[in-house]
Amino acid sequence: MQYLVKYCKKEHNIQLDCKTIQIGSLNYYREMDPQFSIADHNEGRETTLIGNYNSEKAKPEIKQHLNHGDGNVRIYNSVFEHRFPNSLIFCLSLDTGKDYIENAQALEYDSWYIVTNVNIFGLKLINIIMEGFKVSWFDSSVRPQLEQFSVFDFKQIQLVWQFQDVKYVDTKNPIIVDSKLTHGSIEGELIDRLVFSKEKKFKEDKEFRLLFRFQHPRIGDIPVRDEPIVLPISPLASELLPLS
Repeated sequence: MQYLVKYCKKEHNIQLDCKTIQIGSLNYYREMDPQFSIADHNEGRETTLIGNYNSEKAKPEIKQHLNHGDGNVRIYNSVFEHRFPNSLIFCLSLDTGKDYIENAQALEYDSWYIVTNVNIFGLKLINIIMEGFKVSWFDSSVRPQLEQFSVFDFKQIQLVWQFQDVKYVDTKNPIIVDSKLTHGSIEGELIDRLVFSKEKKFKEDKEFRLLFRFQHPRIGDIPVRDEPIVLPISPLASELLPLS
């Protein structure tokens, strides 16, 4: 696999002796000031615009997309949204061999470091995340439930991760008119469309991302808070450096 690049501010470069690492969330990038180049108001979601829809005339894939089974369902001038549970993400870029400082400046950064093995890098990030694990990381909607967890419940929380390059698409806003898809696409796995797809205006970023999801066997995905987490690179994690 080709090398990956992390563009960042010089003071956040872990290969220039920065002692912390920041991991963002889907909501963080979606709610970010749109003036920033890395902001994406479609992050982690797909919004379907519906002009008019009659389930009796729709194809099975359209019904499935709108979560409609049997029965006669009619919708007019509405919006249907798929939203992925807010999860941690760490964004990198494919190494295109171009000028690193030029690429960094295009993203409003002034530094970078190279990741030579994403599998090793991801496993080291998992170690760092689990070392710093806190209930305060989670969304306020689930925190009261977590605060009632037993030790056994906490031990059942898993950190599931996956990684891949981002696919760039014309739109993340499909349109349905006369019960038919007239714009956009609903093909492929939902997670790929919500998390690993971005609109083509971002294609020069050549993004590659790592997704980290907290899951519990009883309640499923546990959404995190919007704000990024900033983690110390602890003595144990430091033994794993360089993070490549």
